[in-house]
Amino acid sequence: MPKLKRLQTRLTLLILLVTLITIGLTGILINRAIDQEFNDYLLERDRVRNQRIVEALADIYEKTGDFRALYAGAAHVGMMTGTIVQVYDNQGNLVFDSQVACGMMGGMMGRGWGASADDFYAADVPVVVRGEQMGTARIYSPERVGIWSVEDLRYKWAVNRSMLTAGALALVLAVVLSLVTARSITSPIKTLTKAARAFAAGDLGRRVTLKTGDEIGLLAENFNHMAARLERLEQLRKKLTADVAHELRTPLATVLSYIEGFQDGVMKPTEDNLAVVHSEVVRLKRLVEDIQELALTESGSLKLRQERFDLVEVLSEVCERLEPLFREKGQRMVKECSGQVELVADRDALSRAVRNVLYNAHKHTPKETTVRVSLTTDGDFAKLEIQDDGPGIPPDHLPYIFERFYKADHSGTVGGTGIGLTIAKELVEAQGGRIEVRSAPGGGTTFTFYFPLAVRRDRRTD
Repeated sequence: MPKLKRLQTRLTLLILLVTLITIGLTGILINRAIDQEFNDYLLERDRVRNQRIVEALADIYEKTGDFRALYAGAAHVGMMTGTIVQVYDNQGNLVFDSQVACGMMGGMMGRGWGASADDFYAADVPVVVRGEQMGTARIYSPERVGIWSVEDLRYKWAVNRSMLTAGALALVLAVVLSLVTARSITSPIKTLTKAARAFAAGDLGRRVTLKTGDEIGLLAENFNHMAARLERLEQLRKKLTADVAHELRTPLATVLSYIEGFQDGVMKPTEDNLAVVHSEVVRLKRLVEDIQELALTESGSLKLRQERFDLVEVLSEVCERLEPLFREKGQRMVKECSGQVELVADRDALSRAVRNVLYNAHKHTPKETTVRVSLTTDGDFAKLEIQDDGPGIPPDHLPYIFERFYKADHSGTVGGTGIGLTIAKELVEAQGGRIEVRSAPGGGTTFTFYFPLAVRRDRRTD
């Protein structure tokens, strides 16, 4: 299964790539956030410290009126704050240097970065006495590059190391999880692929058992439904072949025997004999037309005409045409429809649909039974019910009654190909209607048609 392996590899690499990007972006954002927050903290700390130093310098100047007094009163200010303090007057002259005052210039510089005081981070703060700037204090911070001290940098490096360690652990975990996730996704796909290949090879009974509870599980469930339906259709196709062969063989054998009898002079082409041949030919023609019409309706190629007509009139014509068949079998047809019910549809198609259902009731109900045809309106629909008091349809057959080539009677005593109801359903639904069936063993069967009334179509057009 090289394709499945490649899919698993792609999924693994994709998850790893997303993880790496996430870790990288998270590290960068956290690092920047720490830098910003720590910078703000250090700047605020230096500002407070510098302000205290300048206030001390301003206090001494205010008392003495001379910056040179700082050498006596502020000699240790740099040592106490860990800074180097230089004071310049308003003319830019250096008037105080804490390193000179303490004699520590060499010592303080020796603890720095091996550079002059000008290389250290410095802040210039005005020395204000009674609201007037008397000079500027330049405060250096030794052992720092910018606002970061060695200890600050060590803290930052420790944070970065912790983040790198966490990132490495997250990456290892991502590798494991990506492999497990990719395998959990591709494994059911692999199972489905094997089942599909077996199904394509002719194993129509193959099913897939996947309880993943996700889209792949739904796909497996749909695959099983599809497989069951195709298996049923294959069984129906084989049965159709046998049924069609049987339906064709009987009339063809009859026609052939009569023709051979005519040719051999054993039988004479009398009116009665020709009537038998004619009825068998009509039977063959009806079978071919049924199969052809089913193919047209299912493919959507059937051309339907839209015309306004009275459904009551159509029902009367259909019942009148089938009445002799019912009488011949000793059945009774009761028609309960009156008034006028206008439709806009294909008159011939709806007539064929109703005729198929009525003919189905005639075939599948015994003698001395009654078939009722009643027409009412239900909202914007005409409601036509065809009800018989025959043996009914078993519950396990009812869901498949409209499937093509399906016959609930498997005894072979009732003829037909099992496509009449399928054609009826297709013809009705093609024109915006629907057909339903309800039945119970021994309780008869009722087929209910719903046709959109002409007024409903008129409103939709407006």
